[in-house]
Amino acid sequence: MDGLDYWRDGTRVGRSGQHSDDPGELAPLFHQQGSECGRPRQGPVFYDHGLMSQLRTLSAAEVPSERLLLRKALHDADREGFIELSTDPEVQKYIGGPRPRSEVEQRFDAVITANATSSPGNYVIADNTTNRLIGTLMLARRSTDSPGHVTEDGEELELGYVLRRSAWGAGFAFEAATAALRVAADELPDQPVLLVTQTANTRSLKLAARLGFRPISTFEEYGAEQTLCTAPLSMFKI
Repeated sequence: MDGLDYWRDGTRVGRSGQHSDDPGELAPLFHQQGSECGRPRQGPVFYDHGLMSQLRTLSAAEVPSERLLLRKALHDADREGFIELSTDPEVQKYIGGPRPRSEVEQRFDAVITANATSSPGNYVIADNTTNRLIGTLMLARRSTDSPGHVTEDGEELELGYVLRRSAWGAGFAFEAATAALRVAADELPDQPVLLVTQTANTRSLKLAARLGFRPISTFEEYGAEQTLCTAPLSMFKI
């Protein structure tokens, strides 16, 4: 799939979906595919990930919630927050480890230049008062090349997110994920949504359960056991 790779849960999940908000929440970052990501390279930012799926995903340019604004636009002012997400060892503990600052700076510049956040399903999680970046969220299609599917054709919706350490423990990952899933439930037909996280990331699994996802299987990827969770999109319809 073309597009971006993501980080989730403080867990680098390579290119598709995993999470991180407090070492137990999910989150996507801008990353390149073909490296690690929880799978071998992951982090809290958007990255390239191959050909884009032709299936629809969340299309809203902005998704507001009580305290947050999910926005597709990446701003120059997001630079330090973006870099922190990818270089903080605690945030990256379960998603492949921190990246060198120089590499992340180059990636940020490339994303800004390419307007990569226009890719379907990629959002900056910002404070709705200050517009400060506190994390990233992805609700996109899981690559058919990745293990962990619940339908024959694959390309299910997959949720991922990651938050800066300073934003952990405030319920922001839950709030951001719930807001995105509710808007998606209004916009898209009912279908399964996936959430993948390292089995060792118990805090992430607890957050997944709180959101309504249930674990259905495990598999090995990026040198670690991953837990596949799923929930019906219709569950989030108000």
